[in-house]
Amino acid sequence: MNLEEMRERLRSRLGDSSLTTEELDFELRNAVFRHNPDWTIETLPENEEYLVLKLAQISCLYTLASREAKNYRIGVDGVSIDKAQRVRNYLAIAENLEKEYQSIINSEDYAKIEVENFKRYSARLNRLVGG
Repeated sequence: MNLEEMRERLRSRLGDSSLTTEELDFELRNAVFRHNPDWTIETLPENEEYLVLKLAQISCLYTLASREAKNYRIGVDGVSIDKAQRVRNYLAIAENLEKEYQSIINSEDYAKIEVENFKRYSARLNRLVGG
C-alpha cells in the first residue's frame, strides 16, 4: 500500500477531516518508524499495515483531543455537546487502540510471525535464508 492509500484509510478510520494531508503523512511516517525503524512506507510488509495504521490513528486521536481541549459547549439545532466530552471520547478511543496494539505485538503468535518472516545470511549456504 502506498502513502496515498494509507492516508485515505487513516482518514476514513478517523472519521474527521480536520487534519491536513501533511499532518496525516507525518503521522503515518512516524507510525512506521515507531513500529519498526528499519522500514519505510514503501518497504512496509503488507501484514504490518494494519498495526501501523492503528499507531497512526492513536497519534491522530491525541492530536484531535488536544485541539478540542478548550472547555466550552457547541450546539446545532438545539442539540449541544460539551467539548470536554469530545476530548474524553478521543482519549478513550486512543487508549483502547493502544491496549489493542500492545496486546497484538506482545502476543506469542506475533512473535512467531516475526521469527518466521526473519531473513538472515547463512554462511554455510552463502545466501539469505528464512522469511
